[in-house]
Amino acid sequence: MHWLTSLCSFVLAVALPAGGATWTRVLVDRFIQSLAVDPRNADLVYAGGTDHPYHDEPLGRGLMRSRDGGRTWESLNAPELTRAKIASITVDPRQPSRLYVCTSGNGMFVYEDQETAKGHAP
Repeated sequence: MHWLTSLCSFVLAVALPAGGATWTRVLVDRFIQSLAVDPRNADLVYAGGTDHPYHDEPLGRGLMRSRDGGRTWESLNAPELTRAKIASITVDPRQPSRLYVCTSGNGMFVYEDQETAKGHAP
């Protein structure tokens, strides 16, 4: 299966198998800025939200994960991520349970997902 991803200011969308012209909205969020897909499991998708710089209250949803190719999403935010402005996400290709997350204004973090680690052999 050939997967394409597109990131725009209003919608995160995933293209279905090659040859098809179908786009499915999988996450409605005006502030999605970054995307990463597990290199060993295309159903494991990470999205990073940011925010407009002129909002008094932050609207960004921070770091989110989908385990089912974008059908459902869960928050991966933690107290350490005091700013929910995710600038970039990288999945470690040798250890997909490890994410490198860069924020806008709060530094860089390494996220270790113990649940995902159980599903991957080192």
